Amino acid sequence: MCRKSNLVGTADDPLKCLKRKDIFVKHNVLLVNFNWSKTIQFGERSLQIPLVRNTSSPLCPFTAYVSMCDEFIVPDSASAFVVKKTGVLKPVTYNMFNSFLKNALRVLAWMQVNFQLIVLEGVATWAFKCGVPSDLIQLQGDWKSSAYKLYLRYGLNEKLIVANKIMSYC
Repeated sequence: MCRKSNLVGTADDPLKCLKRKDIFVKHNVLLVNFNWSKTIQFGERSLQIPLVRNTSSPLCPFTAYVSMCDEFIVPDSASAFVVKKTGVLKPVTYNMFNSFLKNALRVLAWMQVNFQLIVLEGVATWAFKCGVPSDLIQLQGDWKSSAYKLYLRYGLNEKLIVANKIMSYC
């Protein structure tokens, strides 16, 4: 539930990017420490977000990160995410990530792959549909206000829950 700018730096301010030293691997959990975000602009605190390993998904961030670290060994002070370009390791920038994501989505649309991308639905909505209470969604996203609730999509199932709860007290 973090922004791209929390993960990768930009050419104008690479110090904001996540470093290898900010991510800890412990058993089946990645513990990611964010020292900068839209809500942490002056280093006044650190935000810790755990990511749990999902062995049933080929898109598991835990597995992808550990594999990348095994293949590309860099100092702890280096960018958390690197790629090899013309034989040289380079930090993934915001623009590189954006281009990659746009191209991947374009290819997937061209291939007419029939699946639902959580990103397109909205991670907050997806978490809500998984039964995560909205205050914990707000905590995980590190959102100061509850404005994110404007983006939650409610369906007929949620409305039936409300109707059933009301009727159970009649």
